[in-house]
Amino acid sequence: LSREPKILPTLKLPEINYSINGSYSGKLFPNMHIQVPTRILYINGLKQSNIYFNNIDNKYNNNMTNILKVVGPGVLMSPISSILEACNVEEINKKPLYKRWTDGYLFRCKREIIFAYGLNNLSNNCKNYIPTNNNMYSTVGGSLIAGSIAGYLSHIPHILSTLKLMQPHKSYSELFSSMHTLSYNKIPEPIPIKYHSKIIPVITLFFPKGVMIRTVQITGSFIVLNGIIELSKIINL
Repeated sequence: LSREPKILPTLKLPEINYSINGSYSGKLFPNMHIQVPTRILYINGLKQSNIYFNNIDNKYNNNMTNILKVVGPGVLMSPISSILEACNVEEINKKPLYKRWTDGYLFRCKREIIFAYGLNNLSNNCKNYIPTNNNMYSTVGGSLIAGSIAGYLSHIPHILSTLKLMQPHKSYSELFSSMHTLSYNKIPEPIPIKYHSKIIPVITLFFPKGVMIRTVQITGSFIVLNGIIELSKIINL
């Protein structure tokens, strides 16, 4: 019996997203006149919004306030992140930018909540577990741990939001089903074919296509961003 997966429509993903299925489509630097200022706003917004929510007066320190501190930065930055994503798929999704940025927003918002919490709160918490008195080393170590966790946990929402952005006519359930094909070739050869239908959903959920590449990317982002902030403190900028 052949191990070839069922043929599904090719999913062409630009830039880092090509890792989901190994293909590439689009310009190398699309809409940079939009991406550059938007990305600056996004990076600063992640940090500044976290400071705002963490500085809420203690007299309002109830359950709702604690929830806002966790999800607030990610929710606020989701529209900006959506614009950045939409800039990369103009050759696939033919809608104008002011419309296509909403495609995949539901899971992109979930992704941004995980990303923002990992960058801000989880990184700081993980610093405390690094056995060193050097703040820069502890920042790098904490960012490495937090980035690995956030990158892994946010990958499924990232894939679904990306696929929805490229194929807005499909439902999330259809897009999740198409992810099964991407997981097919990850099945070890010795496993009998009769078990493949049970193994594929497990691989899709726990070790999806591109998870390692994106986790490394997220971890690197955490180290760079938190490292720059810590360095600015050291040199009193």
